[in-house]
Amino acid sequence: MNPFHDSDEVLNEWRDIADRATPPARAPRGSASGSPWAALLTVAVVLVLAAAVLVPRAIAPIGPAVGNSPAATEAVTASPATVVPSPSAIGSADSGPSQDSAATTVKTSGIPDNWQGFDWTPVADWSPLLGAADDHRVVSWAHGYAMTQRIGDTPPSEVWASADGVNWILGPEPVSLVAAGPAGLVAIGGQVVWTSPDGAKWTKAGTTSASTYITSIAGNSSGFVAITSDASGNSAVEFSSDALHWSPVTVEAGLKWDNTGPIVQEANGRLFLMGGLAAGSGLGPNGMVLLSTVINTHIWWSDDGRTWTRSTGLDGSYGAYIDAASGGLLLHTDYGSIPGGSGYLWSRDNGKTWTSDPGFGPLGPRVCEGECGNFPDGAIGSNGKTFLAVKSDGHAWTSTDGKTWKPIAWGGGSVGLNSLVVLPRGVLVYPASPNPGDPPATYGAAK
Repeated sequence: MNPFHDSDEVLNEWRDIADRATPPARAPRGSASGSPWAALLTVAVVLVLAAAVLVPRAIAPIGPAVGNSPAATEAVTASPATVVPSPSAIGSADSGPSQDSAATTVKTSGIPDNWQGFDWTPVADWSPLLGAADDHRVVSWAHGYAMTQRIGDTPPSEVWASADGVNWILGPEPVSLVAAGPAGLVAIGGQVVWTSPDGAKWTKAGTTSASTYITSIAGNSSGFVAITSDASGNSAVEFSSDALHWSPVTVEAGLKWDNTGPIVQEANGRLFLMGGLAAGSGLGPNGMVLLSTVINTHIWWSDDGRTWTRSTGLDGSYGAYIDAASGGLLLHTDYGSIPGGSGYLWSRDNGKTWTSDPGFGPLGPRVCEGECGNFPDGAIGSNGKTFLAVKSDGHAWTSTDGKTWKPIAWGGGSVGLNSLVVLPRGVLVYPASPNPGDPPATYGAAK
């Protein structure tokens, strides 16, 4: 009996394993032969090589194929509808967010303009985009998108950044607010300020000097504007060039905000201030707001965050948020009354004047029986370039100005109020009234 017969078999087995781990460009080896000592030496060498190849594979973490290698990039490109964060890019305020920004450069399928339809898939269960549409606030900026995400019933507690709206990188936490300014992104959690030039690498900049708690923030190339509120609900407007050092801003002499409190937002590079006034508030040369049950709401705009001009045309409802496209702005409003309702106002001079739209664009009002509020029959959103309107019956349209609408193939199911989020290369649809057991959110990659 050949005493090395078993060694030969082992050697051939390990060579087969090594061959399977070898790139195809390398030809498989032949069978073992030669001196027994040479065979033993070869066995040892092959065992070492095989261990080097196979052990790392055995301990490598399993996760979504979104990362920094070309192969990972291909996986995302080949599956355009997958909306997932990159595991290699997730960090926290305690451990320090990842310094790796490669995930923000992954190219995804879909086209930014001239959408013709959508390819649909459920949102992955590890995605930061799960939940209700109201749980997310998306900010557009020079390097892509930033988003705050509310967890459960608590205020927003995470911030994510993305270059394409599909692959998201987790930033420091807890964070409740995010805005883009002259030097990049600013995120605020409590009184702590974080900054990032790219959405991937974050630095703890310090503690804000704002007079009270910041409840709303927006920024542009001039700096940041914030709404601060004290324990009694008194609100003020403040400006900062770095989100650390703040100073009060006088919007109009004698203004006093109602208990709803104002909010600020950036749209198309311009800053907007929206809010209702309390009885006795000054309105400059027009006198005072008298005691009344009528809601007195207004919008102001500013390019530098310090000098504000009141817009015209607001219909008395509260401004909730603004969607922007290349040819106009859409203001979503809340009537703030019972049975309630919402409205659309359009601006085509970048927010200086607004025009009410009782027909809700191409959607029309929602039909209901008995006493009910006034709501659109569907939803409209935008990705900064294009408005997308989806009616509850599945008809959909796109527009760049809110006046001329082009039909588009849908297939994404029913859409309710506040259940639509439009991203740069696709659209997210959430269950109209999310409940346990509801179908997951779906993502449609534009085509």
